[in-house]
Amino acid sequence: MLPINRIIATASHSTATHSVDTGATTRIGLATSANISFHEGPYTHKKQGVLYAPFASSDIVDMAIGKNMVRTKQSKPIYPLLSRNEQDKATLEQMRATLLSKWKEEYEAEILHLKEYIDQITQHGLTEKEARQHYPLGPEGFDNIQKRIVKYCALIDALTNLTIKSSNDLKSLSPDQHKLYVVGHGGAGMDILAEDPACQQGMVTAKEIAHQLAEGGLDKRFTDIRVTACWSADTCEPTSFQKSALDLASQPETQRSGFLGLFGKKEIVAEPFAQTLSNEMTREGFEQPRVSGYHGIGMTFSSFGEHNLRRLPESEESDARASTVRRVFIPA
Repeated sequence: MLPINRIIATASHSTATHSVDTGATTRIGLATSANISFHEGPYTHKKQGVLYAPFASSDIVDMAIGKNMVRTKQSKPIYPLLSRNEQDKATLEQMRATLLSKWKEEYEAEILHLKEYIDQITQHGLTEKEARQHYPLGPEGFDNIQKRIVKYCALIDALTNLTIKSSNDLKSLSPDQHKLYVVGHGGAGMDILAEDPACQQGMVTAKEIAHQLAEGGLDKRFTDIRVTACWSADTCEPTSFQKSALDLASQPETQRSGFLGLFGKKEIVAEPFAQTLSNEMTREGFEQPRVSGYHGIGMTFSSFGEHNLRRLPESEESDARASTVRRVFIPA
């Protein structure tokens, strides 16, 4: 825990001077499938990341901030966010301004509350340890308010420094130097990305996204596309992060086209979204698209720590680092 006077004196819109881990989730751990074949490929760590929004929504801004908070913690450059068109760019900018105002107000309210409490206990000659012990919501509440202040600093810092651009900037992305993260909500075996977790609003298909990327001028030699949506590597929800369970979840669902589904050629009726996007990008003329999906659900603000995380909500397993449960799909 940081000294309370330091929290008051140095709290700013930067995480550089803070060392408190917010601990937003307690289920953090390495995936048991860390050595399976679909982890990071050679040289990808040197590529510059760029986020792509196939539509404009407040959740898209949240996802961009969640992705960048981890980078802020590590003092890495923030990923810019590319929008579908100028109208979406303006909408996202307005959403960013609204969120920034909201978070600044909440941050300032927390700072004021803590300062007033410290001023009060100082008059009674209490030590910092005693102040924590006698806090109205208990020691844990005292710790939590400091953690929230640090988290607000990171949110505000990442949001302030986020660059939002139009799809015209797709033309400038190099196959050798960039990786493109497509953001949105998704579901296992569903051919849509959506604005909301229930996947009922603002839906776009893999075909539409592939067309957006082609129309925006993305180099047809571009290969490294990553879909951050929940279940983007899954046809069905995996039961664990074990390699065998993930392999099974990524297989397409098929049925025969003939009488009662018993005869005829097998047809794919469901597959991971990343697989569908890889196929559709090929149809749009991309030469060798390698589309990554991630098993499990993405944790937007999962941990103000060192890594982005994935989770299996019906499992007791620890959350997995996203990089360890990434699977690459090539056109089928």
